[in-house]
Amino acid sequence: MEDNKALRDQFETKNPISTNLIPAQVVGAPGFLPGITVPENYTIDKGEADGVSFGDAVVFKDNLVGRVVKTTQFLSSVQIVTNSSSLFTVKTLETNALGVIKGQGGGNLILDNVVLSETLKLGDMVLTKGDLDINGGGFVPDLIVGEITAISKNPSDLFQRAKIKSRVDFSKITKVYVVSF
Repeated sequence: MEDNKALRDQFETKNPISTNLIPAQVVGAPGFLPGITVPENYTIDKGEADGVSFGDAVVFKDNLVGRVVKTTQFLSSVQIVTNSSSLFTVKTLETNALGVIKGQGGGNLILDNVVLSETLKLGDMVLTKGDLDINGGGFVPDLIVGEITAISKNPSDLFQRAKIKSRVDFSKITKVYVVSF
């Protein structure tokens, strides 16, 4: 019953295109200790046999969860966006400012490399810019990464930065969707 509701909710989401989604259960979160750490990676119950490929985006509704970084026949490893190895291009919804999301570990995200002439606003949503490769790996445009909660702008720096808070509680996710092309 809960799986049916989750699938129905996902198909009612406008982005990403629902016909390219592979539903998956989170079957592991290596190194995650509830109340002590936050997940940095997930293991999901879908792999190459199910059409999952290296680089595929992983979402929950229209929120970006992470990227597939390793696959086996029946399982895949997903690097969560807050992982310190996570790095990808984004834009803001209201002002269309371009920048780079850098995972900081510990559930934290930083929007960096935003030129000083761009406008950042507290509360503005940060979306993927889109970086699909020729094989369909990567992020489609307009997946929600999170919301700007703090801005750091110093006139003597080349770039401004902002703290981003994801709308996803990564410690509670049990079902995700792989965006596959």
